[in-house]
Amino acid sequence: MSVESSFNRFVRELERFLAEHGYERSGGRVFRKYSPAGDALVLDVQTASGSDRTARMFFLNTALVLGPAYAMYLRRTGKPDTQLPRTVNGLWRDRVQVDHEDEFTITDDASANAVWQRVRPALEAQLALMDQLLDRDRLRELAENDELRRTSPEFVLAWLAAADGDAAGLDKILSSEFSAERRDSDGVRSMLAYVAERRQRPENARPAKQ
Repeated sequence: MSVESSFNRFVRELERFLAEHGYERSGGRVFRKYSPAGDALVLDVQTASGSDRTARMFFLNTALVLGPAYAMYLRRTGKPDTQLPRTVNGLWRDRVQVDHEDEFTITDDASANAVWQRVRPALEAQLALMDQLLDRDRLRELAENDELRRTSPEFVLAWLAAADGDAAGLDKILSSEFSAERRDSDGVRSMLAYVAERRQRPENARPAKQ
């Protein structure tokens, strides 16, 4: 068996496991799960630069992509609405880790099986956390308590305010938690634009006075 076939065997096992948790594979080694609100959980398998014909080294990247933030990203960059979110688009991004290590190596079928047995418990715990992040109220709670690893909690809270159309709440977060330079970023401009557009939607218009 080649390294590539052993690695593909691992990926197929990963695909079966993720399917049991509601994820669908699309676009190579990328798996996605959506909420009714349009937010997405994304997991991908990223090959590490040290891989060669004798060993495949890789990471398991995970992310939460907030629907409104991604929609504004597509508009800002001129990309089509049909482009699916990737981990790089995540409002929250992380990697599956085992004993503080996030890079895994496969050399043959035996090592593929060993890596899967080692990764599976950590992956299951990561998926449980990710499911919580699809609940925006729970996401807000975790951000307020600074319990989101590798993530700026104030940026998460700002986007959640924007997603709710809460202009006053967004302004408060930006004024108290963001530097002047950061308030001039593309991300913040997207938040403000989203809130402004949401307030202009017919369902949010105030009824005319009688």
